[in-house]
Amino acid sequence: MIWYVLSAVAVLVFVDLLTRIYFGRIVLRHFETKPAFNIAPSPADPRGELIEIPASGGLTLRGSLYRQAFRTPVGLIVFFPELDGNHWSALNYCEALFEAGFDVLSVDVRNQGDSDYEPGYEPLQWFTSREAEDVRSVFRWIENESELKALPLGVMGVSRGSNAAMLAAAEHPSVKAVCCEGGYPTAGLQLRYSQRWAVLYIPLWLVRILPEWHYRYTLALVRLISEWRRGHRYVMIERMLPRLRNRPVLLIGGERDNYVPPDVVEHLAQRIGGTATRCWIVPRSRHNGGRVAAREVYDQTLLRFFQTSFGHEPSRDIATARTA
Repeated sequence: MIWYVLSAVAVLVFVDLLTRIYFGRIVLRHFETKPAFNIAPSPADPRGELIEIPASGGLTLRGSLYRQAFRTPVGLIVFFPELDGNHWSALNYCEALFEAGFDVLSVDVRNQGDSDYEPGYEPLQWFTSREAEDVRSVFRWIENESELKALPLGVMGVSRGSNAAMLAAAEHPSVKAVCCEGGYPTAGLQLRYSQRWAVLYIPLWLVRILPEWHYRYTLALVRLISEWRRGHRYVMIERMLPRLRNRPVLLIGGERDNYVPPDVVEHLAQRIGGTATRCWIVPRSRHNGGRVAAREVYDQTLLRFFQTSFGHEPSRDIATARTA
């Protein structure tokens, strides 16, 4: 009897191992493939002052700083662009904030836009220890700029840049508010796609009986292999989300987003929790297209969010804010 039990267990373990190897090789290939976003670089904006920030490895990060020329700024918004975007895209999202009196600082991380390139490092859609170090370099630079350091501080990120914004807020209690559009957790988005597309590679009957923990352990193994192959760590932002629970967080998703589906954004909001976390799914919006789909509502929502978070009376309308 014992022999039959041990044999059955051995067979199950063997089948499980084969499943992990087969499934893991497929996942690894997709995991390390960068989507074709086809993002057109934003042109230089004369309102932005070019800046340089020293980073680890002797690299230099470059970006733009939009200062209030004729009035005292009401706060500083640090903006992190999406993968393959550049720092000039900042006002494509937060122009209303700049026009309402906020300074805006936008920086390209390494191997992106105008910043220096690290040889041998190929950035993907997954946030890594390299970008995390660049975020820390940006905040060290702010600490050495007396005019900026004194301002109330908020962060905003788009797509992969949302991970940078959430990391910055998690590590710096001075950040009063966080806004992310198209944001996602690494493990959470991987799980979503693995469960969605597994049926293309393994039998439907096996997909139906595989528990979620099996996906999660296989994905964790894939990340470890990828880290070893590529020589860097992936940042699991999920572990830091509880630190944001007591601060205002606005998560913006797109109803028609094929890259980061609305349920991923909603799950991210649930992971953060707290009464100050808000999730807004913009109707008819595609990935990072909230302002394109609903410009006036987008601008008003963003402006009121940061004004309220900074303790200011929210503007009654955009026109009032832009002429104040």
